[in-house]
Amino acid sequence: MKMYFPNHIRPLSFILIISVERVSSQQQNRTYTKTPDYPYNDKTGFYLLTILSLIFQQLSLLGCLYVFYGTYRRWRDSSGSLPMALKIPFYFAVTDFLLYTMNFPNILFLLMFRHAWPDPVCPIIGFMTSFYAALNMILHLMISIMTYVRLCHNENFSSGVYDWKLLLIVISTSMLFALVPTYSYGVDIWWCSISRERDSKVAYLAIIVTFGVVLINAFCYISVKRQIHGIEHSLHRKCVKKFVTYVSIFVLQWFFSFPNHITRLIADRSVWTFVLYVVSMNFGGILNGFQYHMSEGWPVKNQDDQQPIMRVAPPSSLTSVISHSTT
Repeated sequence: MKMYFPNHIRPLSFILIISVERVSSQQQNRTYTKTPDYPYNDKTGFYLLTILSLIFQQLSLLGCLYVFYGTYRRWRDSSGSLPMALKIPFYFAVTDFLLYTMNFPNILFLLMFRHAWPDPVCPIIGFMTSFYAALNMILHLMISIMTYVRLCHNENFSSGVYDWKLLLIVISTSMLFALVPTYSYGVDIWWCSISRERDSKVAYLAIIVTFGVVLINAFCYISVKRQIHGIEHSLHRKCVKKFVTYVSIFVLQWFFSFPNHITRLIADRSVWTFVLYVVSMNFGGILNGFQYHMSEGWPVKNQDDQQPIMRVAPPSSLTSVISHSTT
């Protein structure tokens, strides 16, 4: 299946960066954290951040609900468990929805009262946001590695009944990452997150982990995409292209979070970095819903025509599909 959205997203992303940087430059190029009353004296940045955040959050919510409903309809009409090709976007939508449950009250409270949540609510929101973000990243990472190993090295990995092995690894690893900066959660200029004032070292950990996960996903993306040229079976090519598209969504989603991490290190928290971070956090739900519609459509297809991504055979054994079934 042809992937449409990357060509559309590039110019939109470029326009977004230019427009937000222009707004930032209009603030006399000041270092925001050195302004006495920042951020509460920056009305332009305040409304730009909150309004764009709420818009992208609702679009992300719609994308998640679309995937939920589509998955439910296909599960209702199925005779057994859904193939992994349909469970992957569902799992991604769950993590994006969990992020929404924290991001929406975070921004809504800021818009209503012009300051972040007070303690002890703020550290809780910061912790849960970090946990859900880690869930999203580790889940994408595990799916990428599993598919890369199965497709490029012809090695099978059983995720267990109801994918309990996969989910156990994802949840436990994400909880570990979220617990590391336990005493660092608080107000981060605009909202509740990891507070640089409480522990600046955590910012280094955040950017290292994010960069590492994005880099590994990009490697899996490139490796699997190369294998597409050796796959002749149209159904196999379609499944692999689905995977490639979902990985590209993840890379695009978290790539724009780097300016926010970098400016946290240098203590120059310009508003445009927060806007890019908000957009990147919600890109996953939006693009996941869009890709789900492009891949599956609205009508419920026959599941016999839905081969799981994790069963796609490598080019060396194209005559047969890997017999192992992921339930």
